Amino acid sequence: MIGSFTPVVIALAVAGGAPSSSASAGAAKVEVWRASPSSPRVVLAPNADAPDAALRVVFLAGAADDLLEEGLTRLSQYALLHGQARAPYTSLDAAVYGADGTLSVETSVRECSFTFVAPNAHGAGAFDDVAAKLLSQVLAPKVDAAGVERARRLATTDLLEAGSQQWLEAFVAADVLVTEGVDGGGDYNNPIWGDPDVLRRISAASVQKHIAGKLAPANAIVVATGRFDVARLQREVAQLTGGKERAFHRPDIMPALPLSRVHDGPREVHLQVQVVDVTDAKSAALVHVLTAAL
Repeated sequence: MIGSFTPVVIALAVAGGAPSSSASAGAAKVEVWRASPSSPRVVLAPNADAPDAALRVVFLAGAADDLLEEGLTRLSQYALLHGQARAPYTSLDAAVYGADGTLSVETSVRECSFTFVAPNAHGAGAFDDVAAKLLSQVLAPKVDAAGVERARRLATTDLLEAGSQQWLEAFVAADVLVTEGVDGGGDYNNPIWGDPDVLRRISAASVQKHIAGKLAPANAIVVATGRFDVARLQREVAQLTGGKERAFHRPDIMPALPLSRVHDGPREVHLQVQVVDVTDAKSAALVHVLTAAL
């Protein structure tokens, strides 16, 4: 269900729809609202006939915001789940299991998220109870230094065990083309989760600052789809406030195209940007393949 609504979610939420504004998305009514400037944006698409329900909490911050501390966003997500003594992950995990659901954590370049999906087989309330617990866990956290250390150990272990394999699967096609041109270092040989050595050096203060700033409720979008208690979810989210919404600025002036630049480096790499006329599905697919390879 969540995949069906994600494009609508991004389009409406970024536009900052006013409270009680709505749009149509198939058979479901999509409502977008926000309690206050320090509250998350909320996108609700209830559907009483849906076989399951999904809750996704998206933060408008990702690996691009790590700067010199590669893996900071991913470590902060681990801290939200595993770094709170008052809300141990074992309690959330048991609740997810009891609802026969799944909880996933995603970290991309420009955003990160937590997604909970559960069927309706367990009756009314099972999904809503876990949703309330997850919202409190990630939007009203209390992470101390000891909690960051717990999260760091788990994140480093997971990165070492899964990172290389994930990188291999994601870039196996491009690797054929770039192996000869890339000799260690750079963005090609590290997964988006971060570098293990850098991860070990990130301070607890950096994680706490990242959570209080970029992962604050003001920079979050809460998405719920399927069959759930709309009124209860609204009440839960309305209580979760904090932080200041980040300002995003698009450049007003675009450089003239085609654009060519040469940067100093251990190997001579020339980058050229050229406008491509995409007129049909075939040419669009070709451009997609070529850009992925490059």
